[in-house]
Amino acid sequence: FSERKNRNKMEFEFNREKSSFIKVLKGKCEKNALKCSVEDNKIMIETFANSEGKLEDTIPAVFKGTIEAKENKTSIKGRFTNGFYLTTLVAVAAILIIARLSWSIYQKQLDNIIMCAIATAILVIVCVVVNIKGKKTKERIITLLKQLQ
Repeated sequence: FSERKNRNKMEFEFNREKSSFIKVLKGKCEKNALKCSVEDNKIMIETFANSEGKLEDTIPAVFKGTIEAKENKTSIKGRFTNGFYLTTLVAVAAILIIARLSWSIYQKQLDNIIMCAIATAILVIVCVVVNIKGKKTKERIITLLKQLQ
């Protein structure tokens, strides 16, 4: 087993054939309350809702990547995403805040400028909290992949 990290991408190598590795991975994921799906050469490991409909973790995380077989080895390359479109939501909100801030500065509306600053601060706080709370789920998935030797 080996692990490499490049920016947001991660790579794991295992000393098992692809078919047996996938069987073991699916079994371990089920035991750890994770959902694993493999289609062709694509793999996705994610948290899922339990029987009461609640997510097992506060912030869902999804590991998406590709799985490759090389001789008697299997490698997984992929990266983590949130279980929702946080980046898109933040980008749209930032564009709207910048547009409103620009118009407020042009119109010299101090109240709206203050409101834009408050909205920006809230947006930054939400992003930080999501990244901090999401680490727990990401660590669960990384630990699972490290245990598969």
